Amino acid sequence: MGIAYRDGSDGPAQGLREAFKWFLISAEQGNQYAQFNLGLMYDKGQGVKQNYAKAIG
Repeated sequence: MGIAYRDGSDGPAQGLREAFKWFLISAEQGNQYAQFNLGLMYDKGQGVKQNYAKAIG
Protein backbone atom coordinates (compact mmCIF):
# COMPACT_ATOMS: atom_id res chain seq x y z
CA MET A 1 0.00 0.00 0.00
CA GLY A 2 2.84 2.37 0.78
CA ILE A 3 4.27 2.11 -2.73
CA ALA A 4 0.83 2.55 -4.29
CA TYR A 5 0.24 5.77 -2.33
CA ARG A 6 3.79 7.02 -2.83
CA ASP A 7 3.69 6.55 -6.59
CA GLY A 8 -0.01 7.15 -7.17
CA SER A 9 -0.29 3.77 -8.87
CA ASP A 10 -2.54 0.73 -8.66
CA GLY A 11 -5.67 2.66 -7.83
CA PRO A 12 -5.19 5.24 -5.08
CA ALA A 13 -4.21 8.80 -5.82
CA GLN A 14 -0.75 9.84 -4.75
CA GLY A 15 -0.59 10.74 -1.09
CA LEU A 16 2.80 10.91 0.59
CA ARG A 17 1.44 11.18 4.14
CA GLU A 18 -0.71 8.12 3.57
CA ALA A 19 2.28 6.28 2.05
CA PHE A 20 4.35 7.15 5.12
CA LYS A 21 1.63 5.76 7.37
CA TRP A 22 1.58 2.41 5.55
CA PHE A 23 5.36 2.13 5.39
CA LEU A 24 5.53 2.82 9.14
CA ILE A 25 3.00 0.11 9.95
CA SER A 26 4.90 -2.42 7.86
CA ALA A 27 8.32 -1.30 9.12
CA GLU A 28 7.23 -1.75 12.73
CA GLN A 29 6.43 -5.36 11.85
CA GLY A 30 10.01 -5.85 10.63
CA ASN A 31 9.57 -5.42 6.88
CA GLN A 32 13.00 -4.38 5.60
CA TYR A 33 11.67 -2.85 2.38
CA ALA A 34 9.30 -0.63 4.34
CA GLN A 35 12.15 0.38 6.65
CA PHE A 36 14.23 1.34 3.62
CA ASN A 37 11.38 3.36 2.13
CA LEU A 38 10.81 5.15 5.45
CA GLY A 39 14.47 6.10 5.45
CA LEU A 40 14.12 7.56 1.97
CA MET A 41 11.01 9.50 2.96
CA TYR A 42 12.75 10.94 6.03
CA ASP A 43 15.80 11.78 3.91
CA LYS A 44 13.78 13.62 1.26
CA GLY A 45 11.10 15.04 3.57
CA GLN A 46 8.30 13.29 1.69
CA GLY A 47 5.10 12.97 3.69
CA VAL A 48 7.01 13.77 6.86
CA LYS A 49 9.34 16.49 8.12
CA GLN A 50 12.87 15.91 6.84
CA ASN A 51 14.99 14.23 9.50
CA TYR A 52 18.43 12.89 8.62
CA ALA A 53 18.90 11.19 12.00
CA LYS A 54 15.76 9.10 11.52
CA ALA A 55 16.68 8.47 7.88
CA ILE A 56 19.80 6.59 8.92
CA GLY A 57 18.49 5.19 12.21
